[in-house]
Amino acid sequence: VRFSEAVTGFSAADVGVTNATVTGFSGTGATYAVVVTPTVDGLMTVSVPAGVCQDAAGNGNAVAMPLSWTYDSQPPLSPVVTGAPLSRNPRPTWTWTGRDGAGTFRYRLDHAAEWTETTALSFAPAAALPDGDHEVQVQERDAAGNWSLSGRATIRVDATPPSAVLS
Repeated sequence: VRFSEAVTGFSAADVGVTNATVTGFSGTGATYAVVVTPTVDGLMTVSVPAGVCQDAAGNGNAVAMPLSWTYDSQPPLSPVVTGAPLSRNPRPTWTWTGRDGAGTFRYRLDHAAEWTETTALSFAPAAALPDGDHEVQVQERDAAGNWSLSGRATIRVDATPPSAVLS
C-alpha cells in the first residue's frame, strides 16, 4: 500500500479483505507491505477504507480503489486419452480431448522424466517403439496455470510377424 505522503495509525486491522486473510503486514511512513492468503477459490478483494490513518496534519486518508483478482487453485479435469489397444505399427498414435482446461497440454511416453508441452491433440513417436506395452500420459493446464492429473492410454505394439518352424 502506497500513500501519497507519510501516515500514522495504519495497521493490518485496517485492511479489508474478501475471501482472504491478512497474513503479513509491515511498513512505516508512506509505504506498507500487506500479505494476503486466499481462503477459498474465487474473487479476492483487498481494500483500504477512508479515515483509517492520518497524515501529520491530522487529515484522514481517502478511500483506496479496491484491488481484486481471481484465485484458482483447482486443476482442470484429466484429458481423455485414447489409442488402439493393439497396433502392429511401431509408431502408433495417441489422441486426447481436453475437458475444461485452456487447451495447453503436456505429455510423456512410458513415464519419461521430461514432459513435452503442446497445443496438439495427438502424439505419434518419431522413432519406432519396440514390441510391448507403451503408455502415454497427458495433462491439461487451465488459464490459472494449474495442471490436471494425468489421463492415460496404453497401446501394445506387436510389429513382429509370427515365425513358422517346420519340423
